[in-house]
Amino acid sequence: MSALMTTNLFNKQPLDRMIEAERPRAAFQVAHSDWKEVETARLKRLLLDLAILDKEPATAVLPAAFDISEALKPLDARATPSRACSSRPHVRSDPA
Repeated sequence: MSALMTTNLFNKQPLDRMIEAERPRAAFQVAHSDWKEVETARLKRLLLDLAILDKEPATAVLPAAFDISEALKPLDARATPSRACSSRPHVRSDPA
């Protein structure tokens, strides 16, 4: 069991603190142990911040491409309403 797991619940507090502090590289390191447990909104925010923010020290470790792809896998597996709706053709329900 991961050190970040507490009775099967992901401890979101350290991750949230790192995101709020604009430390996405550090947040990535905190969360990388179990991406499936990170909520969709948090994971999207973390990945976006990782791509656009550059406020961390130069010594902060950049995640490897493989690690980023591992973080994207759970997002790909999660169904989102907008994704599900956009894949279906629009059908009018009222008679024309």
